[in-house]
Amino acid sequence: NMKKGVLAPRHLISLAKLESLWGIEDRGDRIVIGARMTVAELIDHAVVAEKLAALRDGARALGSPLVRNRATIGGMINTDASGQGSCVYGKTRDHVLELSTVLLGGELWHSSTLSDSELAEIAEQDGRAGRVHRICDEIARDKAELIEQRFGARQPAAGLMERLPFAIR
Repeated sequence: NMKKGVLAPRHLISLAKLESLWGIEDRGDRIVIGARMTVAELIDHAVVAEKLAALRDGARALGSPLVRNRATIGGMINTDASGQGSCVYGKTRDHVLELSTVLLGGELWHSSTLSDSELAEIAEQDGRAGRVHRICDEIARDKAELIEQRFGARQPAAGLMERLPFAIR
């Protein structure tokens, strides 16, 4: 959208040199994938080949080599980019179990599935993370019927994610 002039931010921050957002880590019960990893890097990674073959196969079906060499995992999640593969593999958001985000002002926000009591506890906190949870909870409650009509009932991710979850950092 910046190329088309729709967005014209005053400042643009590159994440290209943030090494903490790059790489793949096997933590035993989950695989953590850095947001800066490109789809091509994901496809070629040994851990993905060994433990996430279905993810690798789906990634191979994504766009052209040019797209796979430029598209990052974090960018795909941010834009919910799934393209034509969504018919087969589902939307990108259906496969993200947890997400760590730095909010404006530097506060770290970790999103994941929460119980009602965990949501209530976080929503009571001061700061942007608490505010984000309060707003999301309010929207989910107040607009539940409209959300279900528009997007259908939210179903948990199936298949690979039930057997071996991965998280994006």
